This record gives sequence, structure tokens and C-alpha cells, in this order.
Amino acid sequence: MRTIVIALVFTLITGCATQDIAPEAASDPDVDNGFHILEAGVVELSRNAKRAKEDYFDVVIADCDAAYKDSDKRLYFARTSAETLFYLLKSASEDQPAEVLEVPCSEAHYLAAYASLDLGNVSEAELHLTRALHWSPVNPLYTSELAHIRQLQRDWNGALTLFLEAEDNTRAFSPDDVQEIELARAKRGIGYSLIELGRLDEAEAKFLECLEIDQDDEAAKHELAYIADLRARSGK
Repeated sequence: MRTIVIALVFTLITGCATQDIAPEAASDPDVDNGFHILEAGVVELSRNAKRAKEDYFDVVIADCDAAYKDSDKRLYFARTSAETLFYLLKSASEDQPAEVLEVPCSEAHYLAAYASLDLGNVSEAELHLTRALHWSPVNPLYTSELAHIRQLQRDWNGALTLFLEAEDNTRAFSPDDVQEIELARAKRGIGYSLIELGRLDEAEAKFLECLEIDQDDEAAKHELAYIADLRARSGK
């Protein structure tokens, strides 16, 4: 499943030039090339996570830090008009100057987190995801990945909270062409967390929702079979 997620990110990166970004969004020419660096880094990630992180993702992160460290505005990255509008309205309500940029900074942190997990560095991955979510607070892809870390830490309630947040934000903010993929991922995460919390009926319902999205969702089928086995062994 994680390979599918990386393929999804690759699709999003290569499609950034045509994303549904609101007119208020701006693009900084100093970091435009960062999208191409990330694209190359995703290819390298399948071969060498350490090299992908150090030679590609960390390079873009450093460029972003240099470009925006002195900004007096709250900076965001958004994938859709709805997300852009949310950030601008939120900042206006807080009387905080803000700008939505079409830059690769949040994706760089997300991919660095992914590489860090592959290298076994959970705490570093968590830090990168926190920074990615600073750029894009309602991005469900980043939220689900942070929830995955909570699962690795066996913080099932924390994971559940984040996956539920990702599920809600997917409906509101995900691009149409990836909404079902991101929604299914959040639902699987919710279901898995519910299993670990012993809430099997709720977990079963969530995995059935996954099959409504994709009847060939093998991960959901596997978890439904696991739930049936747990019930059989417990005699319930």
C-alpha cells in the first residue's frame, strides 16, 4: 500500500502545474525547479532511500528554508481552490497576513518523512510530517502518514483521531482525481486502529466502506477476514 501512496505523490508532483489552485496562489520562481528535483527523488527512493533523502528531498527543504525563513506572512501550500480559500479565510479570521504558494516545500517534507521511515528513523519522520502539516494543515495525505506513525508508536487513540481528521479533510479538500484513494487510505487506517482498540463492529463497518469505494481493495478484504477470525476464536 505504501508503494501506491508514493505513486500517488509522484502523480501529484508531476501535475502541480495544472492543479486546481485558486487565483490568489502565487509561485516563487526560485523554487519552481524543486518539483522536478522531487520527481527525480521519488524515482531514486525505490532504489536508495538514504540517497533520495539527502540528495533530493533535503535539498528542496534547504531551498525552502532559505527562501521563506524571513517571511512576515503565514505561508501555506494548497492543492485545490477549496483548500486555498480555507487557509485565507482562517488567516483573515485570525487577523494574520497570509499567502498561499505553489511551491514544493510541504511535499519535500512529506517525502523526507517517507524516506526516514524506510530508514527506520521514526522520530525524524514525525518531525518532517509536523513541518509538512505546518505548510498544509488540512492535507489528508500528510495527516494519514502522521497517523501511521502513531500506529507504529502503538498510540491507537492518537492514530484514530488523526485518521478521522484525514477522512473529513479528504471530502472537503482533496483533488477530485485522488479523493477516493486518499479517502480509502484514511478509512483503512480508522478500521485498523479500531481493531486494535477492540471495536470490531465499527472496524468492520469502516472496511466495508472501503469496499464501496473499491470492491477490489485487498487490504480491506484481508482485515475483514481477520475480524471474522478474531470473532471465531473468541466465540462471539
